[in-house]
Amino acid sequence: RNYAGRPLWNLEEKKENILINNYIQSSAVDIALNYFYDLLQNINLKKAIPLFVLHDAMIFDLSNDYIKEFSSIIQLGYDHKKLGNFPIKTEIFNNKT
Repeated sequence: RNYAGRPLWNLEEKKENILINNYIQSSAVDIALNYFYDLLQNINLKKAIPLFVLHDAMIFDLSNDYIKEFSSIIQLGYDHKKLGNFPIKTEIFNNKT
């Protein structure tokens, strides 16, 4: 099982490096998804429309007047109850260039 308790279906695997890698990657995905869920609870969804999740990134369509506030929220990082703060990175792309 990963950190969140989700089963890892690698019961036949014997190589420790693969088992550890599976544990870390699976746990990281669950932590990212928990952050995405929490983020959606704390932003203005009329001005920051989630479009899709891409591996460990969430893509938004942002109103220009919400970029600064959105970036401020992201800069707080993700405070996990047991693992501490995870820094979060943003990239803003403007298609009006």
